[in-house]
Amino acid sequence: MRIENEAYREKHHRSGKRQPLLGDKVEFINGEQEPFDIICVCTGFWTAFPFFDKSFIDFQHVEKVPLYRKMMHADYPTLYFIGLFQPVGCIWPLADYQAKLACLEILGRYRRPDDLKSAIQYESSIRISISRAASATRWRWTIMVSAGISGANC
Repeated sequence: MRIENEAYREKHHRSGKRQPLLGDKVEFINGEQEPFDIICVCTGFWTAFPFFDKSFIDFQHVEKVPLYRKMMHADYPTLYFIGLFQPVGCIWPLADYQAKLACLEILGRYRRPDDLKSAIQYESSIRISISRAASATRWRWTIMVSAGISGANC
């Protein structure tokens, strides 16, 4: 089920509090509960996850997002960030690539590098050319990729 932006905002943000998840249900401010198969919260233009405690995941003020292939966290092997990047070009082919890579790992047909933290550091050290307009908006270039970098060594 898709949560429509305005409906979610109306129910979720009125009190400024996070709404509790109850198994496969969400309880809203008015006490109403609804079951969901998938909860997908789009956080907008900031690399922020208000549904995660900041002590768990907090990328809002980092210079480079510390994820392997812009999707895999070194400390949480079952957590994937699909589409958390700003591509030079269309997002769909690379997001599809990430989803396939996640599926392969879940199925046991892909293995992360043994030293994932070093792999993340290496990827973060790669410099890409960025247009003047994009560099003026610093938050965007922290998650920028190009097809050549994302597809390397896979």
